[in-house]
Amino acid sequence: MRLRLSSQLLVLLAVGLALRLSWVAVHHVTPVSDFAEYNQHAATLVTHGNYSDNPRYSDAYWEPGWPVVLAALYSVFGVHPLLGAVLGTLLEWGAIVVAAVAASRLLRPRFATLSVAAMCLYPGAIAYGPVLGTEHLAALLFTAVVVLVALAQPTSRTALTAGLLAGASILTRSEYGAATVVLIAVWLWRALPMRRVVNVATVSAAGALICLGPWIARNAITFGEFIPASTNGGVTFYLGTVSPRYTEPPIVKRLGDTSTRHPAAHDEMWLRMGLRNVIDNPLRWLAFDVQRIPYQYGQETLLLNWGRINNPVARRVANIYWLTIVALALIGVGSMIAARRQVLPAWWLIAGSIAAVSLLKTAFIVNQRDRLPLTYLLILIAGLGTQRLADLIAARARRLESR
Repeated sequence: MRLRLSSQLLVLLAVGLALRLSWVAVHHVTPVSDFAEYNQHAATLVTHGNYSDNPRYSDAYWEPGWPVVLAALYSVFGVHPLLGAVLGTLLEWGAIVVAAVAASRLLRPRFATLSVAAMCLYPGAIAYGPVLGTEHLAALLFTAVVVLVALAQPTSRTALTAGLLAGASILTRSEYGAATVVLIAVWLWRALPMRRVVNVATVSAAGALICLGPWIARNAITFGEFIPASTNGGVTFYLGTVSPRYTEPPIVKRLGDTSTRHPAAHDEMWLRMGLRNVIDNPLRWLAFDVQRIPYQYGQETLLLNWGRINNPVARRVANIYWLTIVALALIGVGSMIAARRQVLPAWWLIAGSIAAVSLLKTAFIVNQRDRLPLTYLLILIAGLGTQRLADLIAARARRLESR
């Protein structure tokens, strides 16, 4: 699809990129926690040709998508976290470009401009730029596949592209990849006659397997197990059944020898333990799920912490910025429901993709950075809410003038 972006949108995109690169340039990049693991896996790929040389961790625990992309960069320019941060910034900015294309097609020009401005100036994402997280790549992949499905008709070419993006998403953030698979299935089912669905779906599945095939084969050879994504889902699901937020002690048990020799079996053990907790006390688990929703969408605390934003005023402004986006997005969803027969199918696909990931994440332990990949689609919905709110205000003003 051609960009067809107005000069105002191009200026905003340039400003958004400049802000992000400037922030990365003046903030020292020190990979810690999960981010240190991704960086180390990338460095090991470059220096030793192995995915991991750390005997403490299962080679299949960490999704390979982001480390492989980092390794491709490091193999050319050398291993340096600052380069990784610049790459992550460019990928995350690419998600804004894709979302801007959708805004220019689905919103009136003024509200498309406001939406893209909100994306480019979003404080949480700018602050998170120096962090070597999977969310940068996941944002681009998820936004791209959702916008493709929302704006394009299913053909062999678009289905193949969607499959490639879905496969890459599964290797980067499996929860987003799972949502894209469902989205593609709905897209094909709604738009094609039954006789063509199977053929086009096969093309899309082939695209996904192009990405997933080498990883699946590697895991089958290394462990003798079928591992299409990673083996951290069981652990995070179990943690979600014992606490509404992250808790440390159970994670330590994944470092045992079993997790290294048979990672899929080890992960299934945690999954069974989590399911047992759900069966034993389903109401407690549902209560945890409900608590995770406001924790995930009601504040920016952890995202700002990762970005080392300590100034109280800056933190307050960032939180107000985010809560305004959420409020406008709720208005956008409400307007879709109120005028559901007049709403373009593209809006339902976009809103459905956000809902699918959000509901899936409530079953697992969450971190506020987990929602970064869907933020620009959420801002797109907020743009619809702003447009609808402006229409209501204008209609009310006309009624008052006519009296």
